[in-house]
Amino acid sequence: MVIILDGSLDTHNSTAFSDVLTKTVDTYGRIGHLVIDLGGLTYISSTGIGSFHTILMYVKQKNIELYFMNINDKVNSVLHTLGFSGFFNIIKNLQEIKADKNLDKGVRRCPFCARLLRISNPGRFRCPSCKNLITVAKDGAVAKG
Repeated sequence: MVIILDGSLDTHNSTAFSDVLTKTVDTYGRIGHLVIDLGGLTYISSTGIGSFHTILMYVKQKNIELYFMNINDKVNSVLHTLGFSGFFNIIKNLQEIKADKNLDKGVRRCPFCARLLRISNPGRFRCPSCKNLITVAKDGAVAKG
């Protein structure tokens, strides 16, 4: 399922947005993944980011993967400033969902910019895309720093 946002998401509409989205998820039942296209989102406040977190927690309970797509620089800056850039699954297109589900042991996703990286050994690495340091644990888990 793909939801397309347009305009702003702030204190005036974030609660209604969360309510409508959770009711939509309940209506459609088991959907596997939910993509929120942020290409038309011109402004987001910290309350809007909070509504994304609420939705993330809700869909996780239902075993639904949440993805954000088409994030503009302004919205991405707010996500990064508030420390949420590595918290959400960020994709550039719908084909990345299929790639994400088919990750082999040597492919990891950067927690900062969501770029797919081929890393076969544990250790610390610098993402070639965003230049941030990431750590890959022995079990394959990826973390910031």
